[in-house]
Amino acid sequence: MRRIFFEIYFSSFLCFFIGIILVSYYFQNIRPDYERQLDVAHVASFARVVNDITLIDKSKADHAIDEFVKESFFDVKVISWDELNNLRDQQKSQLRSERAISIEEDEYILYVNETLYYLFPDKRYDIWDELEYEDDFLFFWFGGCFLLFSLLTVYLLHRRLIPLEQATTQFAQGDLTARASEKNAIKLGTLNRQFNVMAQKVSQVIASQKQLTNAVAHELRTPLFRMECQLALLEEMDVDPAVQRHVDGLTDDIEELEQLVEELLYYARLEGVDIELSRTEGNVFEWLEPLVTKLQLVSRAKIILECDDSLTLSVDHGHLKRALSNLITNATRYANSEIIVSVQWNEEQIEFLVSDDGPGIPESEYEKVIQPFYRIGTARDRNSGGHGLGLSIVEQVSRGHHGSLTISRNTQQGATFLISIPHAKH
Repeated sequence: MRRIFFEIYFSSFLCFFIGIILVSYYFQNIRPDYERQLDVAHVASFARVVNDITLIDKSKADHAIDEFVKESFFDVKVISWDELNNLRDQQKSQLRSERAISIEEDEYILYVNETLYYLFPDKRYDIWDELEYEDDFLFFWFGGCFLLFSLLTVYLLHRRLIPLEQATTQFAQGDLTARASEKNAIKLGTLNRQFNVMAQKVSQVIASQKQLTNAVAHELRTPLFRMECQLALLEEMDVDPAVQRHVDGLTDDIEELEQLVEELLYYARLEGVDIELSRTEGNVFEWLEPLVTKLQLVSRAKIILECDDSLTLSVDHGHLKRALSNLITNATRYANSEIIVSVQWNEEQIEFLVSDDGPGIPESEYEKVIQPFYRIGTARDRNSGGHGLGLSIVEQVSRGHHGSLTISRNTQQGATFLISIPHAKH
């Protein structure tokens, strides 16, 4: 937001500055300086009159020049033609014919009775400082007015944009009920209303998606339960060994479907802004060590736990246990020989790391793998098992703790998953 305001201010200031330059260039180089021409005409008329007086009485002419200089707040000195080498021939001809020319602002050369007089401002008089003050005052006055106008414009934009920015930020963070105010005093054209229309449609789509996910998951439970009952009856019957193998395969498939349904329901509860975490003080090692021991039984790779057995943290231990279980289970599918689970604590946050020495994840896939049901076309594919919801659940749990899930490649070229959770505010 501040960047927008700075861009508006500096672009306006640049336009103002360029405008001053163009106006100055126009009046100094394109449009004739009529005021200066008038001053030169007055001085030239005076020079011709003095020249005529000189023909009668030279002392009176000198006195007239002195009086003119004093009354006009000028100083004067006699110069020679050699000191006018920087003048063009046209200016010299004009000086001889018109008896006076202007060489700079408020500086004149008079040619009276074959004598050259150089008239320039006498700085002993305060009037010249006052004239410069007027020029500077006008510049700073217009500059100040422009600054005030720019600040007022920025304030009005800020007053209208901040509520809209806050609404978009809340919506982006998952608050699907966030809406921008449509009051005339703070709305920005039709942008607020268009944002609210968009937010309402997105909210409806997400709500419909969640309802569909819940409905499908719940509806699958009934036929799965009937299938389990029928398979249980078959197991009690004396069936052929070949048929039993098919029955065992069906049982495994049903168990996998039940796991998928359970993950769908769990993900649906976490999805959106209605996730409610219950942070409580508790010993992390007390539930993390049994979890690692349990998963070690089904893992071909060794799982190493690095956690202080007295570490007490304020987190939602149930949801966090589920997230770490997903990460460790995920690592057991790809690790070659070793999995490291560590818990680190500092003044700002808690960090849970799960690293494996498997094939790793391409950097281009880091953001995609946390999407529901996304699979990558590497060694981490469907043949390794899973349903594609594990990392999505981990990301939701991390976000529910106002934390984040970060994926990287470790020194063994395997994958490292980092859950960073800021400390709870009391």
